[in-house]
Amino acid sequence: RLGGGIPLHGACKANASGTVITALLSHNFSSAKKSDANGDLPIHLLLRNGSNVSVAVVQALLDIYPTAATRADMYGDLPLSVALKHECKPEVVKVLLMHNPEAAKVLNGRDGHSPLFLAFQHHANDKTILGLVNHAPERIVAVDKRTGMLPIEMATKQKHSKTIVYDLLRRDMPIDLNEKTSAKLIPHQYSWNHLVSNSNDLYHDVVRKVLEQCTQPQVIALSHVENTRGEIALATATPLCKYEFRVMFRLFHTLEIVDQTPAYIDQEKGTQIYYALRYHSAPEKDGYFTSLYKDDKGKFNCVEPFDDVPAEESSDHPLPDFSKMSLKQKLDFIQNERGEKVIAKLTSRSDIVEAELSMRKDYELSRHYVPAILSIHHTIQHAAYSEAMAEPSYCITMEGADITAENLLIDARRSQSKLDKDSLKSIAIALLHLHERGLVHGDFGSHNAAKFCNRWKILGIGGSVEVGHHTNPRRGFYHPPEAVVLETRNVSLGEKNVGASVVSIESACTYDIWAFGTLFYEAIAGIPLSPYRSARKSKRAMTTAELFKVGQWDDRSLRKALRHIDGDEAAKGLIKKLLHPDPNARVQSMREVLEHDYFGIGKLPEGPSFVKTSNSAISSAPVVLNAWYDGYERKRNFDIVYTPAPILQEDMPAVEEEEEELIEIAPMTSLGPEASSPLFTTKKLEQPETVADFQIRDIDNIATTKFADEAQAPEASGVKPPQPVSLSKISDSNSPKEATVEATPTNDKPNNP
Repeated sequence: RLGGGIPLHGACKANASGTVITALLSHNFSSAKKSDANGDLPIHLLLRNGSNVSVAVVQALLDIYPTAATRADMYGDLPLSVALKHECKPEVVKVLLMHNPEAAKVLNGRDGHSPLFLAFQHHANDKTILGLVNHAPERIVAVDKRTGMLPIEMATKQKHSKTIVYDLLRRDMPIDLNEKTSAKLIPHQYSWNHLVSNSNDLYHDVVRKVLEQCTQPQVIALSHVENTRGEIALATATPLCKYEFRVMFRLFHTLEIVDQTPAYIDQEKGTQIYYALRYHSAPEKDGYFTSLYKDDKGKFNCVEPFDDVPAEESSDHPLPDFSKMSLKQKLDFIQNERGEKVIAKLTSRSDIVEAELSMRKDYELSRHYVPAILSIHHTIQHAAYSEAMAEPSYCITMEGADITAENLLIDARRSQSKLDKDSLKSIAIALLHLHERGLVHGDFGSHNAAKFCNRWKILGIGGSVEVGHHTNPRRGFYHPPEAVVLETRNVSLGEKNVGASVVSIESACTYDIWAFGTLFYEAIAGIPLSPYRSARKSKRAMTTAELFKVGQWDDRSLRKALRHIDGDEAAKGLIKKLLHPDPNARVQSMREVLEHDYFGIGKLPEGPSFVKTSNSAISSAPVVLNAWYDGYERKRNFDIVYTPAPILQEDMPAVEEEEEELIEIAPMTSLGPEASSPLFTTKKLEQPETVADFQIRDIDNIATTKFADEAQAPEASGVKPPQPVSLSKISDSNSPKEATVEATPTNDKPNNP
C-alpha cells in the first residue's frame, strides 16, 4: 500500500540523503510523529531500506521523537524487528536497542519471531547477536512458535560463528559446570544434544572447548545426556564429536584405559596398575593436570657391546595440526589412529614416583633393558576411574609389554614347544645389565621378564636394592633356599610341626641367579620347578609347605629335578650351577651364565664400568661397581659357609617324589610365644617309606643337633646343649666338603639358621 503522507514520509521511504531529511525535520519537527495512511512512522519507512540506512538519520528521528522506538508499524513490528528483518547495519540496531531495550524481549507481531531468532535468520553479525542476548537472555532457550526451532538450531542452520554458538550453548548446558567434583543435572532445552548430534561436525571445536573445561565426572555425564527421544548424546553423536568425547575420556587426554578394573592393586603402597593405550595428544593447555616428566629417547639409550639385538627405532611421529585439516582429513585421521600399549601406574605417593625415576637415572639403566617411563602426570582428575583410591594424584606411564615370559612358557607348554635360546640369552643380558650397575632385583622371575617388540626387558625394578643391602622378605616369589628359614617341633609320636618363612638377607647377584635358574629350568624342562609348581598353576602365593620345600632344597632335590631333562647336557650343566643349593657354589654372575657352553657365545667383551657415588655404609666414595662386586663376593664367600644336609640312604634306588598330605593346624600352646610362623603337620600316607618321608620326619637330625631320648637330660648324656655360633674363619681347602669351621659361642642371633 502506498500510504500517501507528508514529504518526510516520501523522503524516508526513498531513503533520501541525510541533508534532505534533516531539512524537512527542521521546518516541521512534529512531522517525525505523524503516521501515513497505513499507520507507519517515518522511522519505519526509513528502516525498510536495509543496509543503506544512515545511522545519523535514525538517531535524528529518535532524538526528535524517542517514543518512535516503541511504536509498531502496520505489520505489528517494532523498529528493532524491522531493522533486523531488512538487515540494517549493526550500529542502527544498537541505537534502536539503546532507545528501547525492552524491544529485545518483544515477539514479532505478524510472525511471532523473537528479535534474536530474526537476527539468526537474517545473518546478523556477532556484535548484534551478543547485544540481543545480553538484553534478553531468556530468549536463548525459547522455542520459536512457527518453526519449533531453538535459536541455536537456527544459528547452526545459518552457519553462524563458533563464538556465538559457544555462547548460546554455555547458557543452555544440561549440567552445572561449576560443580567439578560431581555432575549436577539441571533443566535444559537440549541445545547440547542438537550440537553434538545434528550439526554435521561443523561445530565439533565448540564441543571440544566445552569438554576441556570439564572434569571426568562431568564429561561422563555429558556423554549420557538424553535427547527428547531418550537417546544418549554419545550414541547419537556425529563422528568428530564422538572422537572429542573419546579424547576426553582418555586419562590426561592421552591414555585410554583398556579395563577400568585394575590389573594390580598394592593396598600397602596405595598403588594401582591399569593396562592402557597411549595416543599422541595435542599441546597441553592450562587445565586440571600438569606433566612432571616427558620421555627423552636420547637419554639412557646404551646397548651392551655383546647384545646383538638391534636397537629399537623411535615410533614417535609429530601430531598433525588438527585445526588446519579439512573435514575429510580429520575423519581419515581418527579412523587410522592407533594407540601404543602401555601400563598406567596410579599412586598418591610422591616417593614412589621419585623411586621409579631415580632408579633409572642414578643407575643409568638403559631403556633397552628396563621399560622406559614415557610420562608422569600430576592431577586429581583420574579419581573418577576407580573408587578404590580416595585421592590419587600421580600417574606414571611406562612401556607396555607384548607378553611376559610366564605367559609365553604357559603357551609353549600347551603347544609342546620350548622357549628359544635367543630369548633366554636376551633375558640374561637384561639381568646382567641390572647387576653390573650394582642392583639386585629381589623379585625376578618369569613374571618380571617381558618382551617388548624384539627385546626382553626386566619389569618391577622399582623395588631393587643395591648389592650388599638387605632384601625385603615380603617382596618376591622365587626366593632362594638361603632366604628361607625352617622350623620343626615335636607334637606327638610320629608327627611334627614344621614351619618355613622368608627372612631378609644380604643381597647378592646369586639371589636373582636362583630366580633366573627357575625360569631357565622351566624353559628347558617344560614344567616349573617342583616347589613352585602348584602355586604357579593356581596363581597364588606360596604356602608354608611349599616354602618348606624351597628351604629343604639340596643336591638330591637338584638331581631329581634334572630327571625331567633329556639329552641336553649343556643345559643340564648350566642348571646345576644356577640351582645349586649352596649360594657360594652357585654361579656368581650373569656374565658367567652367558659365557657358559649352552649359549655358545664364548668370552664376553668387557663393557664400560659404571661409576656411582654410594651413600650407603658400604662406601662413601665413588666406586667402580664391577671391581667392588668382585671384592664383595670374596668377602661374602669367606664369611658364609654352606653346610649341606647329609644324603641319607645313598644306595637306595631312585624313586619319584611322593606327595604328602598337609593338614593345617593351629599353633600348639605348648610351643610358647616363639611359635609365630604358620605351621602345618606332615602325616605319612599309607605308602612305602621313601627317602623323602624319612627326611621330613627326621629333619631335626639333619638340620640341628637333637638328643635320641627326649626324656634324657643333657647333663646325663654328657653332651652340652647346642649354642649359637658365629662362623668366622674357614681353613684353606679345595672344596666345601673339606672346609672346617671355627665356631665361637655368641649371644647374637645367627643371620642364617
